[in-house]
Amino acid sequence: MKKKSYILLLVLLFSLLLSGCISKAKPEDTIYKMEEAINEYDMKKLVECFEPSIQKIYKGILTTGQSFANTVDGIVNFIEENVLEDELLTVDITVNSKERISAKKVKLNITFTIDYVGQKQAKTMDVTMVYIKGEWYISSGTDIMEFLYPKGFKSF
Repeated sequence: MKKKSYILLLVLLFSLLLSGCISKAKPEDTIYKMEEAINEYDMKKLVECFEPSIQKIYKGILTTGQSFANTVDGIVNFIEENVLEDELLTVDITVNSKERISAKKVKLNITFTIDYVGQKQAKTMDVTMVYIKGEWYISSGTDIMEFLYPKGFKSF
């Protein structure tokens, strides 16, 4: 009987330890995925950062053959017109703070920095994140243009 109690205790303890090791989705993970998508010029990956209701719209635009650049009139046009093969444009996003609005909604304050051939410009903005089916997404209420062509940035 004592042996069974020890085994049960060990199984319970192992389960608790394992549950602490399993990573849970965080809103910041989505922001860093977005940063990676922009730096890789991967519009499909960028669209996946937004909540599913808006993803359907952007994916539909992509599959109809329309240029995503024409839709958002943002960074892709800028890159096509201004970035040469030997020049680099990179984006760095820093999460400054997180404010929980509800169990399924968080507001992140981020600093969005664009580095174009050594010239850096930064902007701080709030981004609303929503939790849907185990994943964090950028809210459909967030203007995608704020990421692709942030207001207040000067031309390079």
